[in-house]
Amino acid sequence: MSYKQYMFKVVISALLIASIVLVNTSVAFADEGVTPDSTPTPEPTEETGVTETPELTQTPDVTVMEGSESTPEVEATPSEDEQVPAEDDTSDLPLFEQLPDDTEIVVLDGNGEPIPLVTQEALDIILDTDPMWCPAGVLPGGVGCSINFATISALLTSMRNSTGSYTQDGIIYFTANPGASFSLTTAGSSLGTGDFNTLNDFNLTLQGGWNGLNGGSATFTGTTNFGSNTLTIGTSSNPWVGNITVNNFSFNNVTSNNAITIYTTSGDITLNNVDVGQQGGTDYTAYLDSQSGDITVQNGSSFDGNNSGANQNRGFHAETNSGAITISDTTFSDAHGCLFVFFGSCFLDWATNYNGATLNAPTVTLTNVVSNNNDLSGISISNANSIWLNNVVSTNNGTIIVGPGVLVNGTGSTVVNVNGGTFSNNDSFGVYVTGSVISVISPATCTGNLFTGFDNCYNIAPLDVTPPVLNLPADITTEATGPSGATVTYSASATDLVDGPVAVTCSPSSGSIFPIGTTTVNCSAADSSGNTANGNFSVTVQDTTPPTLTLPADITTEATGPSGAIVSYSASASDIVDGSVPVICIPASGGTFPIASTTVNCSATDTQGNSANGSFSVIVQDTTPPVISPQADIFIISHHHFGVTLSYTAPGTNDAVDGAGIATCIPSSGSIFPIGNTIVTCTATDSHGNTAVPVMFLVMVDFVPQTTQTSSGGFIITVTGGELIDLDCSTVVNAFGIQVAYHNLCDYQSVITDMEANTLPAELPIGSTFVDALNIAVLFEGAIVEELPLGTGVQLDFPVAVNTQDQYAVLLWDNENKEWLNVTKVMNDSDIATTLSKDSNDELYQIAPTATSSDLYRILTTEKTGTFVIVKK
Repeated sequence: MSYKQYMFKVVISALLIASIVLVNTSVAFADEGVTPDSTPTPEPTEETGVTETPELTQTPDVTVMEGSESTPEVEATPSEDEQVPAEDDTSDLPLFEQLPDDTEIVVLDGNGEPIPLVTQEALDIILDTDPMWCPAGVLPGGVGCSINFATISALLTSMRNSTGSYTQDGIIYFTANPGASFSLTTAGSSLGTGDFNTLNDFNLTLQGGWNGLNGGSATFTGTTNFGSNTLTIGTSSNPWVGNITVNNFSFNNVTSNNAITIYTTSGDITLNNVDVGQQGGTDYTAYLDSQSGDITVQNGSSFDGNNSGANQNRGFHAETNSGAITISDTTFSDAHGCLFVFFGSCFLDWATNYNGATLNAPTVTLTNVVSNNNDLSGISISNANSIWLNNVVSTNNGTIIVGPGVLVNGTGSTVVNVNGGTFSNNDSFGVYVTGSVISVISPATCTGNLFTGFDNCYNIAPLDVTPPVLNLPADITTEATGPSGATVTYSASATDLVDGPVAVTCSPSSGSIFPIGTTTVNCSAADSSGNTANGNFSVTVQDTTPPTLTLPADITTEATGPSGAIVSYSASASDIVDGSVPVICIPASGGTFPIASTTVNCSATDTQGNSANGSFSVIVQDTTPPVISPQADIFIISHHHFGVTLSYTAPGTNDAVDGAGIATCIPSSGSIFPIGNTIVTCTATDSHGNTAVPVMFLVMVDFVPQTTQTSSGGFIITVTGGELIDLDCSTVVNAFGIQVAYHNLCDYQSVITDMEANTLPAELPIGSTFVDALNIAVLFEGAIVEELPLGTGVQLDFPVAVNTQDQYAVLLWDNENKEWLNVTKVMNDSDIATTLSKDSNDELYQIAPTATSSDLYRILTTEKTGTFVIVKK
């Protein structure tokens, strides 16, 4: 609760008290919520969704004591969830000024004692907002929850007046100190018969330890302290029907009734972390009765009586006709009777059972339960057929009347199972049974009991109901040794507490052949009392051994063609269970393997799915060199004493893998061959590096002086190609029908070679059709000139067909940039001298046709020479 909320409640409470003074004066107890005035107090009207005016909820009663005047009880106070008025809102404060001077404002506590308003205790009572009802599973303040009722009485009034709002499984949240008893019965001050019968069909949880916050801020730790007040749900004649669950509650010094009383028909009863301390009177710490439901007590609950002076209490009581009682982690102590009392009090209360716990159910299971210092039996159990005492500690019981740690009044067929625990210092046996037999699952510790009996603990000898202990092997897994499985041997034994070693029978027996798979071996052993122990283990015979592959060693073979070679091989596999199994290899035998190293992956799988994998390599290699075809010697005539440029066809080659090819010859085709005999050596290497045996032939050049022809334009030398031409300043030659004029190339030489489409240095541009071509080289002092000197040039006149639609062009191969160059400009004959004097870059000029040269396509190059091609576009 925030400081602002706290101060708001203080102010509102003061205003309400002042209002009471102005109207009337009455006295009410803070834990009752009902005034002694015979005039009923009107119930406040609940409004939802209003933000302008704070909603009023019920508040603890306050008393204004002044003379004989009285004030009606006011039961409304602002809800914590509503808006807090602004601090400067003092419209109601003048009410205090109207109070008489001798007025005393007080709050009455639960015992009716007045507490001045200025005390912290009075403020705590005024501010305590508790309890709240919510649908099951809904946290405080959630959808469907009620308001924070100021008192238990106010909640019950709402349940009576608005019964329809509670007709579902629900949960009631309590904060630290309710300050009153809680009762859901047919009594008019509780629910009344009609409302009780309407609501008792639903499951109900009473949740203590609430911190008073809503939603995710709510916590439920510790306990709600009922103090000396009581909790009652149902009666023996009008029990509750649904389940009842009580969580996190404590009671102390209850003397007027049972601290807890719960009656149900078929509903289960559950107490979780419930503590009852110093129970007085002659009542029970708790009385739980269900006709057919289960009763559960757990989680550190405790039920403690008051064994001092003349106090009496009857301990804990639980019974169910057809359900089961299950109690764990719980303590029962100090149930107290009387030995003798003078003048009207009992001398010896034989009729009352002052047991720590009295239990009555067909099945009773106690786990980690403690019962000590009780005047009769620590725990008394009746009408049970099956009882389990798991680690029960029952000590120092029977302090007035002889009583055992645990008393069992059996049905004649009751079996009491003792599983550990301690039963010591009781004024009788540790465990005393009638109409029952005792079965010791695990021995208990028993010392200091008045009657030692059997094993210093029991009034009768425990049954030998303990079967022998089987010692069986762990599950066996083994490998199959053949198609039938495997022979498996094992060892099994048994020991009995009474008989010692006993025989064990197992099926299948040790040494049997177990098939592949999992076989359950069932074993049993019986002692002389007929107790039989049964157990089993499994024998798994597995086939996890893969077949054994038999594969060839790596295979190396020679390629027989471009695709490689056909290779056949053999692979097999044998399995210990299946015998011979098929083998799958990829690539398969008989396939064509490429020239490379190919891994053949093989696998074989048996019927159990075990696979063997292996591989080997097939290496197809090409180590056979190509074969060069023979080449005939070449005889040629040169008209110049330097020799001739010769183009020849290199001999072909044949290779098993690469097929046909062309040999590489030195000197190469197109080289200048001197006068005399030159040996040409031809070699070939295939794609795998195999070198052929070289082939050699002779090129024989014979010198024959050249002839000249006089024409009207001067001397025009007819050349056949390949010879070295000495140039003067205006040499003109006819080479293969193409006229070549050398401008200003005095003292230079030239070689002209005829070119075919298949001897060009590169493919022609797309859309070009080969017509004719020459290769022109210009030399100076025997070295080829890469660029013509300024002022020089070479002119080529290509004959073309006229009167056709064909378009011609001349291309020059640029060997440096590996591209074809086109004619870039058109010029006239009169411009030749000027053009030769210009410094140009890789340009070809077309000389415009004249009437006398219309059948020629004439070009001029002023820088580069090389391969010139005339093409059709």
